Amino acid sequence: MNQKVNYSCQDLNYGLWVSLSEKSYDDYLANFNNDNHETTYFGWLCNGIPGYNFDSSIPMNVFTQKGNLRPVIEPHESFDHPFVKDYYQGITKDEADRRVNQMLDLIEAIADPGKKKNISIATATVAGEAERKSKWWKVWKY
Repeated sequence: MNQKVNYSCQDLNYGLWVSLSEKSYDDYLANFNNDNHETTYFGWLCNGIPGYNFDSSIPMNVFTQKGNLRPVIEPHESFDHPFVKDYYQGITKDEADRRVNQMLDLIEAIADPGKKKNISIATATVAGEAERKSKWWKVWKY
């Protein structure tokens, strides 16, 4: 899912999971190798995203694309939740940077649990931020 970053030429991209009904999933599988298949499915967001409280699931639309590309997903605009509001109104560049740094911290903590870092998912307090930013590419090694 692409999150618009206001006043920036780049978006923040999330790799999210959405649950589908059995009927929709079966249809998706039946058409998986059909390069011309385009349809829309209803689903529920299955991920937790740092910075958001999910008391209930977020309804999503799943749009398949020609060429068997990864489906595009969008939350239902009418659903009242900060995640949905941010999706449609966009977020600041500073907020996008904060979210990326949160995820980098989380990945580092998982990859090297013995390394002492000051990590707070809620506030994104980070020790060693400059070093991590210069080594962002190492994340992909894990």
